[in-house]
Amino acid sequence: MLSPFVGLSEFPCPRGVGAAAFDPSTIPGILAWHAARLESFADGDRVATMVDWSGNGHPAVVLGGAGQNATFKTGIVNGKPVFRFDAIGGYSSFTMGLTLPAPFSMVLVETGDGSGNTRTINSGTVNALMSFGRSGFNQIYNNGPVYSSGSILGPGIGILTIGATSEFYFAGNNVTTDHTRTGDFGVVSYGPSAAVGEQANTDLLEAAFFNHVLTSAQMNYLGAGYSTLFGYPWTPIP
Repeated sequence: MLSPFVGLSEFPCPRGVGAAAFDPSTIPGILAWHAARLESFADGDRVATMVDWSGNGHPAVVLGGAGQNATFKTGIVNGKPVFRFDAIGGYSSFTMGLTLPAPFSMVLVETGDGSGNTRTINSGTVNALMSFGRSGFNQIYNNGPVYSSGSILGPGIGILTIGATSEFYFAGNNVTTDHTRTGDFGVVSYGPSAAVGEQANTDLLEAAFFNHVLTSAQMNYLGAGYSTLFGYPWTPIP
């Protein structure tokens, strides 16, 4: 297997899908990886399970009835498909049998829509979340605000790392507002795992979870790869 840090044009295509030479699962310590672009659903299909492309057995499975499924939409971002969380039937929530103790990293690519206190990635055990469309402050929270702003982040690429410090990078820029939120994230889900407020309301393109703090080189590999795929900006981290 080649290094995950070679030029994108040199890297083998993941599972023979697409022309982009990019594979997050080559980074050591990956726990789970969900990607709409690698799925084979038709436009408008209701999604009950998202494949875990890391191979580690953490598919994202819908919690509850069919009304809570996400919707697969094709050709949404740079010609790529998305998992649409639109709260049809009350809410959309997916569990993946994954618990994140510190240290950890999570990568999220989403659109976000800026409609209230939404939670795209949510903890079922502590007050923790990651949501670029959240308009009620605390867009990145891990037992306290890692990033908090009155303005939504909007669509893009974000990476949260929790180790000796808490760091959040958006489009390659470190926008952290509190570096001390270093606790465990706990049980991970897409959307809250109950019919309560703050439901996921976004187009989810891709997410990946790791059991360590990503290096700058690893974050730049991911950021550059996602920028090429989806057209979102990424400034290399020094």
